[in-house]
Amino acid sequence: MTANNEKIANLRAALSPKTIALIGGRECEEVMIQCRKAGYQGEIWPVHPKRDTLDGKACFRTVKDLPAVPDAAFVAIPREPTIAAIADLADMGCKGVVCYASGFAEVEDGAPYQERLLKAAGDMAVIGPNCYGAINYLTGATLWPDQHGSPRAERGVAIVTQSGNMAINMSMQQRDLPIAFLMSIGNQAQLSLLDCARALADDDSVTAIGLHIEGLKEPGELAPLAAYCRKLGKPIVALKTGRSSLGAEMALSHTASMSGSGKLYDALFKRCGVGTVTSVSSFLETLKLLHVSGPLKSRTLASMSCSGGEAALVADMAEERGLSFPDFSPVVQTRLEEVLGPAVHVSNPLDYHTYIWADYEAGLECYATTMEGDHAITLLIMDYPNIDVCSDHAWLPMVEAAKAAKEITGKHLAVVATMPESFPSSARKDFLAAGITPLQGLDETLEAVRAAADIGRVWFSDSEDYLPHSSASLEGTQKSLSEWQGKELLRIAGVAVPKGCSGTSEEVLQQSGSLNAPLVAKATGADLAHKSELGAVKLNLSHGDSLSEAVQKLSSIAPQILVEEMVTDCVAEFLIGATIEPGFGPYLVLGAGGVLVELLDDNQLLLLPCSETDVWEAIAQLKIKKLLDGYRGKSAGDLDALVDLILKIAKFVECNLDRLVELDINPVMVRPTGQGAVAVDALIVMKEEN
Repeated sequence: MTANNEKIANLRAALSPKTIALIGGRECEEVMIQCRKAGYQGEIWPVHPKRDTLDGKACFRTVKDLPAVPDAAFVAIPREPTIAAIADLADMGCKGVVCYASGFAEVEDGAPYQERLLKAAGDMAVIGPNCYGAINYLTGATLWPDQHGSPRAERGVAIVTQSGNMAINMSMQQRDLPIAFLMSIGNQAQLSLLDCARALADDDSVTAIGLHIEGLKEPGELAPLAAYCRKLGKPIVALKTGRSSLGAEMALSHTASMSGSGKLYDALFKRCGVGTVTSVSSFLETLKLLHVSGPLKSRTLASMSCSGGEAALVADMAEERGLSFPDFSPVVQTRLEEVLGPAVHVSNPLDYHTYIWADYEAGLECYATTMEGDHAITLLIMDYPNIDVCSDHAWLPMVEAAKAAKEITGKHLAVVATMPESFPSSARKDFLAAGITPLQGLDETLEAVRAAADIGRVWFSDSEDYLPHSSASLEGTQKSLSEWQGKELLRIAGVAVPKGCSGTSEEVLQQSGSLNAPLVAKATGADLAHKSELGAVKLNLSHGDSLSEAVQKLSSIAPQILVEEMVTDCVAEFLIGATIEPGFGPYLVLGAGGVLVELLDDNQLLLLPCSETDVWEAIAQLKIKKLLDGYRGKSAGDLDALVDLILKIAKFVECNLDRLVELDINPVMVRPTGQGAVAVDALIVMKEEN
């Protein structure tokens, strides 16, 4: 998967050190304090040229004076002496080091320093530079120069972020999310965010992995990592920032890493089976759900609450996220009606009213019966009272009923507080111990369910793990093909294009006699990419004077003319684009074509290679799908032909990876069912062969 295998192995060892060397002053003293507070039982050796002690322990004057080779080190001195210290540690055989100092590739003059740093480190693992480091909550090893808020854990999730402050904030979460490892990795001079995730995935105590991503240096490495983690049973959820142009600029200035297109990242996450969220709170709640239940097999759920208001709210919010509530089976429906009585309307979401509130037996029957339905997870909405001023005594029978229902059915259950603050820690811990996910906030809950289902879509499929094509070099002389040249390549690839002819005005007038009117005439050439804006397209022409006059006018724009049979029974105009992005490889853009391109901004990105199922799913997410299905009694489009055409374009792109720069087919005319789909315009840019 990566060229950093030896360094990853060293990192794995350094994250669970038995001995730690600390090189520096104030920050290193804080590391000692945090290790002591966390109950770290290993040896700590402070190194300082002038101070006699740090946190009460005697200092060694230099790294070379240490009594033995440390497993890990924390270096918090200026960048120039940092390089020398790291060289000494690497020569000794230290497994890994946290480089706290800034001033490397993330600043204007820092690149030479970073090169020297990497050379000095060799195969010793380097976290950073410009980072806070790592916390092992399993052992208490805290290579971290500041406060943090999470307790020790026996097992839990691993979180890797490029931001030290965000890592601190996440550690302070009051959500009872068990964290096994927390890493802040800065500008990733040597080990990338994905390398760190790979090292953490190998720990048996890690249940899921959370990645806060500003940018990835090698996006193509995500797919192999996701496949590796899938085999280990370790789901991944990503919080990707830098989606906006300003956010991308901030990410670049912070970490000197590639931010990339938000849509490209979304397409990559989806294909790899990586869940995505857009807020820190949803990120943490998703990790909690993955820790307890793992990925979900579908986007279906059931909801139980004793309030119609909550039932309606969860229905609305779930629909916005593409989640659904399947009807109960006849057996479940009948049993719930018997348990709840005639005054309760049984449906999913279920408002079971307050008739059975505080009735353990009835609650158990209701909860267990609902959980037996055909859905991926059941939500039990239950906000707690403020226990500082109220009693939660009446809640206890229903809590016990939920725990018993989970034990009886073995199905996935989450207890949900609609407001994050309405869930006391004691109750959260109680549910976690029972294998029930305590989720805080209805919005966060539904985001977590969606993300877990997106992971499950890949995990529970029969398809092989996605592996992207390698990116081809874009260097070399590029040439735009004429429309006729481009269409000839597409025709050879099996793509339907209009029947036509191309040449000078005299040549096309002689050759066009066999074409069926109405006709379209175009001035063509490599430099005529936007013909409509130049008046270089004439439509609805007939043979004779109409065509002759149009051809003569067009010849004043360009010497080469294209005449084709015109498609007149179009249901919808479709766009198919393709390009190759470094780090992501080739991909298609599918969406609304013609004049709707800019008006609707309706498109989906599809990484290659792709399957027929991938194409159908991408089309299903487009707004233009309503037109293709037959809008307001109009004819439906030939979707089978469109999908076939897209797959042929995909194959064409894959067969020309070494030469293709860009492809733009706009529009593809989708004709009525059974009549096909035709590429009526094509722009192809290729690298010239040497």
